[in-house]
Amino acid sequence: MFFILGMTNGRQDFDYRDTIICPSCGRLGGCRVFMTYMQVLLFFIPCFRWNKAYYVEMSCCKRVFKLNPRIGIIIQHGGKERIRQEDLMPL
Repeated sequence: MFFILGMTNGRQDFDYRDTIICPSCGRLGGCRVFMTYMQVLLFFIPCFRWNKAYYVEMSCCKRVFKLNPRIGIIIQHGGKERIRQEDLMPL
């Protein structure tokens, strides 16, 4: 018996639309929220994920910020939590 086991990085974009003032350039811009993670594959089927991190990309200057994980989990599960500047950390 043999197993095909692998590890890979992944990215999941969320359906979240909002406009906020960009902490980097100060302009009003749309933000896109996404999550990155590591996952184990067994026979090319994802088994579990870890090392999840949530990010926001601004449309005005394309700057990426790390998002507070508490807000990211709410958005991941379909919540409409408003992102504030205090929830963003520069990379």
